[in-house]
Amino acid sequence: MPVWCVVVLASLGLLGWGSVAWPNAGPRSTGAFVIAEPPGVADVQIARETLSIDLRPAQLGQKAIVEATYLLHNEGEERLLELLFAFGSRENKDWSITLDDKPLEGVITPGADMPIAWRPPRETPGLESDTPLSYGLGWPTVAPLAFKLVVPSGNAVLKVRYQAEIALNYARPSMYRQFAYILSPARSWASFGGLDLTIQVPGGWSVAATLDLEREGDLLRGNFDRIPADSLAITMRPAVPVGYQRLFEVSRAVAIFLGLAGWFGCWKAGRVWAGELVRSAAADASARYYQTIKLLGGAVLIGFLYGMLMTAATWWTAFGPDVVYPPSASEQQLAQAASLSFGYLSIFKMIGVFLLAGVLAGVAGLIALVAGLLRRRSLTNTDLAK
Repeated sequence: MPVWCVVVLASLGLLGWGSVAWPNAGPRSTGAFVIAEPPGVADVQIARETLSIDLRPAQLGQKAIVEATYLLHNEGEERLLELLFAFGSRENKDWSITLDDKPLEGVITPGADMPIAWRPPRETPGLESDTPLSYGLGWPTVAPLAFKLVVPSGNAVLKVRYQAEIALNYARPSMYRQFAYILSPARSWASFGGLDLTIQVPGGWSVAATLDLEREGDLLRGNFDRIPADSLAITMRPAVPVGYQRLFEVSRAVAIFLGLAGWFGCWKAGRVWAGELVRSAAADASARYYQTIKLLGGAVLIGFLYGMLMTAATWWTAFGPDVVYPPSASEQQLAQAASLSFGYLSIFKMIGVFLLAGVLAGVAGLIALVAGLLRRRSLTNTDLAK
């Protein structure tokens, strides 16, 4: 394959990569939170669990409300259980635990050993694509609640209600919200009879979950005869304006078109410039000595103008949709309160725009130079033939 074909194909790849990747580069998040089932004991069964998760407060930047009801079955004599519960909240407040409608007391235990089963998922599902979103980094710390309960022989009902943090993952024009509930600790009980799950989400939001759930309006439902997975991971986001994605796609298409059309224009401009130099040299013999220098200077100027054009096109592709569709006031306030932003990524994006434009400008100048040299040789050979 000719060298110029390799250069053109490689540059086209850079243009496509720059247009596609930069607007979706990795957002920052508040990190993962541990929200888990309590580890149990081998002699007490969970006959059935009803789990209700209300994520609607997320639209106001507030915590989720989780209510879990466990139908316990103890086939032996009454037993004293010491359990840990991870509420997924930094404060671990606004909680209530009852056994057969009798309130139980609990103590925050910052130094408690973390069960390995509490490890949160590394990712939550993607919304616009199949690419998942990273959910926090490393092993988050948690101060679980320790409580004791006496489980009588036969059946008993354990109810837990608490507030849980919803992680924020910075993106524009609206941020992602991430929530994970760890189910695997329920395996440590004698048996698990099934799970009835309902999740309420904000109206009109896009939602993706790792479990197979049915959606009815703003309600997600699922019924399982066994523990369906180690964890439930949810990603949701306020509706993104339809014009946002369309503007990005149009901007990308325009940038690619300008890149290809610009290279053709550089080729034509190089040939025209070489023709002018040859004609001027025919009238002035001394001008022939400076043809190559002038031809090179013209190629640099053509490449520079092309680079300015591509800088504008790639900048608009990377930043234009965010300018036209800025985050809402509530989204901006929420991001500021959580100290979230793209950080240095915006600077890297701008550097990437200039680097990409510089590479494309270099290719354009080379195209103009090669076209000019070929045109000059063609005209010179024609003159010699005459």
